[in-house]
Amino acid sequence: MTQPRPGGVPPRLFNPRSIAIVGASADPLKLSHRPLEYLRHGGYAGEIFVVNARADEVAGLRSYARMADLPAVPDVAFLVVPGAQALQAATECAKLGVGSAVVASTGFAEAGEEGAARQLALTALTREWGIRFVGPNTNGLYATHQRLSLGYNAAHAQVLAEGPVSIVSHSGALFSTLSARMNTGGVGLSKFVAVGNEADLDMLDFFEYLVNDPQTQVILLVLEALRDGTRFLDIAARAQAAGKPVAVLKLGMTQAGAASTNAHSSRLAGSARAYRALLDAAGVAQVSSVEALVAFARLVQSQPPGWQPRGLGLGVLTASGGGGTLIADAAVAQGLEVAALSDAATQALTRIKGSPGLLNPLDVTSVGGTPSSGATAALLAGDGPVDAVVAFLHTLPSAVGRETFARAIGDARRGSGKPHLVIAPGTLPAEQAALLASQDVAVFTDSASAMEALAAFMKAARHRRSRGPADPEVNLSALPAGAAGQARALNEIAAMRLFTEVGIRCVARAIVADAAAAKAFAAQCGTPIVLKGVVDGIEHKSDVGLVQLHLDTPDKVAQAFERIERAMAGLPVPGHVCAQQMMRGELELIVGVVHEAPLGRFLLMGLGGRYAEAIDDVQLLRMPASREAMRAFVLKGTVGRVVTAARWPRASTLEDLVEVLERLQTLTANLGPTLQAMEINPLLIGDAAPVALDALIVLTTEGDHP
Repeated sequence: MTQPRPGGVPPRLFNPRSIAIVGASADPLKLSHRPLEYLRHGGYAGEIFVVNARADEVAGLRSYARMADLPAVPDVAFLVVPGAQALQAATECAKLGVGSAVVASTGFAEAGEEGAARQLALTALTREWGIRFVGPNTNGLYATHQRLSLGYNAAHAQVLAEGPVSIVSHSGALFSTLSARMNTGGVGLSKFVAVGNEADLDMLDFFEYLVNDPQTQVILLVLEALRDGTRFLDIAARAQAAGKPVAVLKLGMTQAGAASTNAHSSRLAGSARAYRALLDAAGVAQVSSVEALVAFARLVQSQPPGWQPRGLGLGVLTASGGGGTLIADAAVAQGLEVAALSDAATQALTRIKGSPGLLNPLDVTSVGGTPSSGATAALLAGDGPVDAVVAFLHTLPSAVGRETFARAIGDARRGSGKPHLVIAPGTLPAEQAALLASQDVAVFTDSASAMEALAAFMKAARHRRSRGPADPEVNLSALPAGAAGQARALNEIAAMRLFTEVGIRCVARAIVADAAAAKAFAAQCGTPIVLKGVVDGIEHKSDVGLVQLHLDTPDKVAQAFERIERAMAGLPVPGHVCAQQMMRGELELIVGVVHEAPLGRFLLMGLGGRYAEAIDDVQLLRMPASREAMRAFVLKGTVGRVVTAARWPRASTLEDLVEVLERLQTLTANLGPTLQAMEINPLLIGDAAPVALDALIVLTTEGDHP
């Protein structure tokens, strides 16, 4: 685990008494002139210094040739000099005692080897002098409460509305998009910072700062990559304890970052799945667009005090049947539920309508019309299975009807204490929209982003993060001597010894020296059997002819033994022949543990066998995890749906699988930092307890992993 450098984000970074713009151009058309222009336009009240050796005056301010010429040491310096000069300017700032510097200059790690060396030198200044850096390659920061607009993005040219929402982003360019969306959505900003190349202060430093910032109540992260998954989990837990909801827009959610390893499980894991599992473990909301990210913030702002959802049930209120169907479909697609109304609510609604047959979604036109919308909305919102209400609105023909419906929604929100939001793809008349806003009902015109944000909002609100119990000690005598310090894969015999050590049932097996021993094993265990060539460094044995299946007669066993010996003769490393019982079951799974640097270790489970990678049906769970979390993990995937189906032959399979995951977690803890990956593929399940048929453990040099 990486540690934040002492001191964290300097308190004066977002509240400086004085700022030096280093490299500010006197030409108003140049990019390097904008930070000074925007800073003054934003209303910054502190002292501003300009450092530019080529000008005596910039925009009416005296210009100094060097940092050392300044009449006072500024709290913050903003560097807009070219990259080749930025390191020298940063060094001058450090030696002068400037507390922090925002390095907007490019030409660092993003610009090849020379730039990378320049960035390392910048980082060294922090260690030597104590100065803290934002960037390089950043477009700056913004703090509305301090009237601080320090940057050159188009959004820095605007005076943004104050609010409780703070943003840390790996993409500075998205600031203008985010701020525009926030303005139109009525979401106020507290702070924004683009972290750039993170030579010093990184996203986690700012995340931690915002958790402790009294002006921040909602935290949004636009994330490319994290340096430390464990630290992220710790900060997210503190945000949750502080009552500050967090939403993440993860950029680059592809499989391109999959680990390069011989383990099937590691190739199947991939960075995208690992990030999803890490964010799940953190209990933060996950969204896929800027629109949904801002919608999440708006929903948090309209959250009734003390609201905590019991489940994921929605009440849907509409003035048209089609709108209700659209919302119901969108809810299910996002993993929400259209709540089944209680008998009491159904009976009360029937009395309003005068006839039975009412279901959620509720069309007010079929329940007494608009005049009865107040009673209808109150009954829907007050029903126990309903955790939140979505109203789908179109423009009603009469002003009275529009006002009545809007007041019904607002009254239901106040009366129930549950979130209400309105989706109006065709927009609403200004007076109706204003009335809803005055009642703190969020209105959205984009159905997709609103429903995605609502789902993320509700799931995060239900999250209760818990760590698993301490892992018991395991006797690792089965680990081959010296293996813990070597970068190598344990063959299946050695791996199965370890799995057996922690209580995972493995198939009956034995090393056989010749065909006679193989036939004796078959006679003892019963046919059919399997013969495998076990060779160090060969993990996928079937690819090179080292697996012989369905051996049900002595002659077949002897012939298979000879084929494997011939195949091993052509390999550079000698091996052994292993005989094992051939078993049948209902389903083959892949289970294991993968390491995704620097996010941590994850349990993996999915459909397995020879075609595990082709099937590509796996999911990840960040460790350590509680037994309850493991059970929920199994249930949410394909495997969980199968083993809880009515026709599945063994009622205890779900708990059996949870037990396997617990034992894998125990073994992981005992192997420690040497473990890169381990997998059982296949794990056979059916009408008997799960049994491992093949296994692999990949160890790496100690200290490679946190």
